[in-house]
Amino acid sequence: MQARDPTAEALRFAARHDADGFLEAELRRRELLRYPPHGHLIRVVCSSTDEGPELGAARAIREHLTEAGTPALGPAPLFRRQARHRAQLVIRSRDRGEAIAAVREAVESVAAMREHASASFAVDVDPQ
Repeated sequence: MQARDPTAEALRFAARHDADGFLEAELRRRELLRYPPHGHLIRVVCSSTDEGPELGAARAIREHLTEAGTPALGPAPLFRRQARHRAQLVIRSRDRGEAIAAVREAVESVAAMREHASASFAVDVDPQ
């Protein structure tokens, strides 16, 4: 097997055929990072036909979330899809309802702003 990092923990577990050890370590890591099943993720994708408005909208959403005390990862650009430029934010939270409310408020506020009228928004709670 080729790997960028042959010392990676997952590869060491695989080499020993230690599925139980891998699962235990992965669940511990996910708990520390507030990833499922120990937390919730919300993905916000902003898109536009022209390059630029999607990143501006994503930055504005992040600003709103930060001001509300909800940290977000990103924005990060995504590959174009169906001739639309895209950027995403990811929000991690232990409290699903609180995070959904914060994201709803931020997206609705930014969508109502004239300078972000050319951007579209998609929200995915607990994406797979």
